[in-house]
Amino acid sequence: MKKAGTPLHGSNQTQSEMATFPGTRKRPYRGNRGFWGKAFGNHPQLSAVISEQDLRMLRFMTNLKVQEVTFPSACRRILLFFGKNSYFQNEVLVKEYVVSAAGYRASHSTPIQWSQHYEREAYRRQTHDNGLNFFNWFCGHHLAGSGRIAELIMDDLWPNVLKYYERKKAPGEGSHRRTGSFKMPR
Repeated sequence: MKKAGTPLHGSNQTQSEMATFPGTRKRPYRGNRGFWGKAFGNHPQLSAVISEQDLRMLRFMTNLKVQEVTFPSACRRILLFFGKNSYFQNEVLVKEYVVSAAGYRASHSTPIQWSQHYEREAYRRQTHDNGLNFFNWFCGHHLAGSGRIAELIMDDLWPNVLKYYERKKAPGEGSHRRTGSFKMPR
């Protein structure tokens, strides 16, 4: 753990300038493989952008954190932690959004280091799928609805994760996964 005032690796921010939003939270389900995938899949709005393939990958997600950075400009980060999996090599994926009066604007995301056997499929999904899916959202910065997805993750799913993990879907809800174009409900 770095001391307050010590620059973070690759950043001009210090530990005291970056706070986990809305504070550091220790959760008993941290590291529980499959927990976050189920919570994402049960969320009534986010599930619309999660394909069956996304669910298989999200099964390996072990934790989610949201950080708020106030210096030099206001932005929020979504940190997705993953266990070892056959899809990609990253242990942590980060997507950053600049926050303004107009809402969230994607500014950066960690490049996903796809596993050699999955790289061709990942490329096909990014270039040939007309619809939005979770990992296309993560990699893309100019996708329609991107800010809304970030808002739902940071302001709804993250603080209320148990509600969505335990949520029972209504009959017929989420029984089909996205294949066409996506329009994020408000």
